Amino acid sequence: MKVIKILIHIILYFNILINKSFSASFQKPDFKILIKNNVIVPLANGMVYPSFELQNREILNLCGEWKVKKYKLNNKLSLSKRNKETILKLEKECENCHTEFFNDKDWETKFVPDVLNKYPDRSQIGAWYRKKYLFLKNIIQKS
Repeated sequence: MKVIKILIHIILYFNILINKSFSASFQKPDFKILIKNNVIVPLANGMVYPSFELQNREILNLCGEWKVKKYKLNNKLSLSKRNKETILKLEKECENCHTEFFNDKDWETKFVPDVLNKYPDRSQIGAWYRKKYLFLKNIIQKS
């Protein structure tokens, strides 16, 4: 029993050391439970944690064939706060692939959802995805 207690103390000690040495490079977890009007509300990073249950509303299924082009993306730019400057940089990075008449005929066609870098491909690369949708006026008005 004494050996188990010593092992637990050693594990806890190393855990403290590891957390102190890496604390500057990782974001601290921020998950909280708020109770408001007797309703439990989970929060992550100060925002309501989403429920993944089906909602009682119209759903647009985005599954299906998409055009995909693998790119060496700027991760910092991808994760940057969205503002006018960031959006312009992203549009430039994808060579204006967001425009309606962009020629994507040489892009790969993939069925989404899917894995971008399947085994044995272990490359750390990103991709731009494109798909055209026709939105009916009555759906837009309901939004």
